[in-house]
Amino acid sequence: MLEGLAQAEAAVVDCLDAPTWALPEHDLVAALDAAHRLEQRLAAVKLALVRQLDGRGTATRQGASSTAVWLRDRLRLRVGAARRLVELAATLDAAPSGVRDALAGGAVDVEQAQVIAGTVETVHTAAGAEAASKAVGVLVDWAAQFDATLLRRFGTRILDHVSPEVADAAADAALRADESRAARDRHVTISEQTDGRLRLAGILDPEAAALLRTAIAPPAHPPARTTPAPPGNAATTPSPMSADSPFAVANCQTTVVTPPNSSSPPATTG
Repeated sequence: MLEGLAQAEAAVVDCLDAPTWALPEHDLVAALDAAHRLEQRLAAVKLALVRQLDGRGTATRQGASSTAVWLRDRLRLRVGAARRLVELAATLDAAPSGVRDALAGGAVDVEQAQVIAGTVETVHTAAGAEAASKAVGVLVDWAAQFDATLLRRFGTRILDHVSPEVADAAADAALRADESRAARDRHVTISEQTDGRLRLAGILDPEAAALLRTAIAPPAHPPARTTPAPPGNAATTPSPMSADSPFAVANCQTTVVTPPNSSSPPATTG
């Protein structure tokens, strides 16, 4: 490895001495692409070395408290950058080989590789090894079009592509959890004021709020005058806020609070 790195360094030195101004535009672009691929491949080598040093405990044997601290002193890095280097090396070491191969081949950069490794780990936990293997291929393909930020965003929907049945089950579970949370938090408090008015406060889900708005909204047209029905045949029309009304806010805990000078105690109805 040392010989190979020495040859690579010598080749890079030769490139530094080459007059870039003399290159045509097409060759400049091609050289930039080649330099970027080489940068990612060298990053893969560096991370593999860091992981091996960390696993062997070299840092502690040389008197450092951790590999990150040792890297800080050895490579003159900020301790945060050194810590991220150690963490990324461990992440890639635990990731499927396809992630490491993509970085070593220059198909992805370091940030993309980190996103892919984290996403694949989540997929493995949710859907198993086969889905995780599929996710590697899909994410590496996406990495040719999107940067690490977009890759992370699209990765949240990766199960739709590699394991739709697991994605559907997860979506159903999330929906049930949201509905349960909404039902638990839904409540209305009615406070009777000393002047006879009422104060309403509470939390409603969108459906219950729509029903309440409909019930208290003024009618668009005044009700038509009707002839009273004969006794015994009068139809019973529920009040808009009665329990039988379609506008009633169902399954909502209601608390009625009376003013201090009232003789009636506070009451809670479910």
